[in-house]
Amino acid sequence: NRALTSVNLLKNYLGGGAAAIVDVAKRNGTINTLCGIEEGRTEVGFFSHGLEAPDAVLLSFDLECNRSLKSANLAYNDIGDDGVIAISAALESNTTLTALNLHGKGYGIVIGDAGARAIAKMLVVNTALTSVNLLHNDLGGGAAAIVAAAKRKGKIKTLCGIKSGQTE
Repeated sequence: NRALTSVNLLKNYLGGGAAAIVDVAKRNGTINTLCGIEEGRTEVGFFSHGLEAPDAVLLSFDLECNRSLKSANLAYNDIGDDGVIAISAALESNTTLTALNLHGKGYGIVIGDAGARAIAKMLVVNTALTSVNLLHNDLGGGAAAIVAAAKRKGKIKTLCGIKSGQTE
């Protein structure tokens, strides 16, 4: 359908089908969002929405295609490594998002070593991000790769969500 430009498929338990939907949306060429994010929005908040890896795959489409978003809050969800890998791949070519909140819940599904390595790979090539909050995840050995990538690029000001001038 060439008239369809916006849908919200989040929280539909799509499993592996989310990647197929993203592929079809990319080939369609007229779809702007798979997550219901309105064009022109600069911030999107999905704090504690119960999002899982397939939802993050859908969000990766929006993060890759939406050029007005400056901030995305995905904290306290269950997107795990698979979700972060999809989001990181999308952000490799994103030139507008400056803040990404991936603060974990500290229990359940968190970002682990594989997700951390995907974030590190993305940070090496992403030119816009200055703030990434990764607190309360179990990054394993990938944490060192993230710090190294952030230092190499030089634009990252925080990996734990601290804002400039914040004292508490």
